[in-house]
Amino acid sequence: MSVILEKPCPKCKSSKSVQINGANLSCQNSECAFKIEVPCPLCNASLSDATFKQSDYFQTTQCTSCNNVITTKKLKHLIDNGLHVDTNHRCDTCNGPTVHKAQMNITNRCFYFPACADQGQLFGGPKESLVFLDFETTGLEIGRDAIIEFGALKIDEDGDEHSFQRFVSPNRPLPAKIVQITGITDAMLEGAPDLEPVIDEFLEFLGHSTLVCHNADFDIPWLVTASLRLNRPIQTKNVICTMNWAKNSQESRYGLGALTKKYNIGHANAHRALADAVATKEIYFILSNKKVSPRPLKPLSDYRALSKRLVERYSTPQQV
Repeated sequence: MSVILEKPCPKCKSSKSVQINGANLSCQNSECAFKIEVPCPLCNASLSDATFKQSDYFQTTQCTSCNNVITTKKLKHLIDNGLHVDTNHRCDTCNGPTVHKAQMNITNRCFYFPACADQGQLFGGPKESLVFLDFETTGLEIGRDAIIEFGALKIDEDGDEHSFQRFVSPNRPLPAKIVQITGITDAMLEGAPDLEPVIDEFLEFLGHSTLVCHNADFDIPWLVTASLRLNRPIQTKNVICTMNWAKNSQESRYGLGALTKKYNIGHANAHRALADAVATKEIYFILSNKKVSPRPLKPLSDYRALSKRLVERYSTPQQV
């Protein structure tokens, strides 16, 4: 079973993605000769002598040099996200190698996440899935204004990343100020679905994952209010606010833009939902590794009373 990467071939530039098959990375275009050997991400040794075993879902191999078991799924995750394995910078919790993005001045995170950091897995605790969430809206008034974009990045129980980006029709023209801030235009929203199918899809994507937002006191009421209006249950129980975490960690400036600048985090398309969610993920791991203060975990139920009042105040849904 080969694993398809979400990247075009670097040689022929074909829109057909390259694939991992065993120890090789090759182009799916039969007319292209691109093929390279993928080294072991943990010791950089050749995998040419390794034996790949096929399970029901992915291939695994044991490196003959370092004896670590590696999956093609893990290789896909590293390559898709441009991650580099650092065997010199070890994890404080399990002493495993760490990963980071090249040319970014950010703290490394454990190669074995989520079996390590914040998971308690080393001590028999349950694994945790995280969803980093951001919205773009037509304004600041929850209940009166409307969501126009969902952006979320999920790190699942195996440490793999999944993205979610959807436009939502506000059923009204966008204010000029919102177009200026976000770069989203009425033309971009033409044909976008209403809120109901998008929130259904997002809640399935979210599942029981812990929600992480930068300024959760803004984003979470939007989600809870929409779910109450549409009578959709939210399965997750907990929320983490990275802005509050930054305050508790004695950051002098804790806005998302200030933090991405301080830590040299790539933040192209700022004020677009998915870009802000990705930046929130990077901030989360910086604060997690700094260990200045514990994660500010807050029950999602704490937002329910406010959202119920908003639903009652604006009895006619503005967007559904």
